[in-house]
Amino acid sequence: MKFDYELNSAESLGGNKKDKGVHLYSGGLGLALNPKLQGTMHYQYNSMNKTGRWNARLSWEYCPLSFVYLVLNETRSDLAFVRFRTTGLIGEISSMKQI
Repeated sequence: MKFDYELNSAESLGGNKKDKGVHLYSGGLGLALNPKLQGTMHYQYNSMNKTGRWNARLSWEYCPLSFVYLVLNETRSDLAFVRFRTTGLIGEISSMKQI
C-alpha cells in the first residue's frame, strides 16, 4: 500500500502575477493471490483541474513467460463548466515459447 502527496507552487504567473498551488494526491495497492496471479490499483487526484484517475490491472502468468493482462482506466473531471468521465478496458495476451 502506498500513499503520496505533492504540492507544486508557482509565483507571479501571467499578466495578473497570480500565485498558484496544485495539490496532487495518489495512492496504490498491490495484491498477489500467488506469484502467477497479481492485481494492482492506483488512484490519482489533481486539484488544479479537479480530475481523478483510476487504473486497475490484473495479470495472470498462464505459462512460463506468457501473460494475460486486463487493464481498466477511468478518468473523471468535475470542473464548473465541464464534467466528463472516460472509461477504457484494455486486454493483452503475450506468449513466449522456449526452444
